[in-house]
Amino acid sequence: MPTQVAAEPEDEVLAIEASWSRAVAQNDVKGMADHMAEDWVMAGAEGALITRARFLAVVASGDLMHDHLELVPDIVRIYGDTAIVSGEARSGGTFKGQRFATHERATDIFIRQGGRWRCVFTQLTAFPAAGR
Repeated sequence: MPTQVAAEPEDEVLAIEASWSRAVAQNDVKGMADHMAEDWVMAGAEGALITRARFLAVVASGDLMHDHLELVPDIVRIYGDTAIVSGEARSGGTFKGQRFATHERATDIFIRQGGRWRCVFTQLTAFPAAGR
């Protein structure tokens, strides 16, 4: 019987990041929540802070609907039970019926809680319009 090789921490975190991105793209509130710590917060591209409860509620209400989200990570760092993933992100969908498209640097900070990686903080930084 072949021995199963444990995934490297970077691979584990990237798999979680990819799964979370899929959940967002599919507007899967439960899937998103499973990847977020209870105290998760996001600093949006305009600087506003958005709590986990508010983010999940706006998706559950249908006010925020993604039709795609792609994150291409170019930085992955692991520091014990803390991980940082950053990359170029593009997303699109509707917010309160209005079409949106984003091109941002997305940075997620994960911590290992109860043997699972969960995101505790997300920072979005918009690329200038000329960079789109």
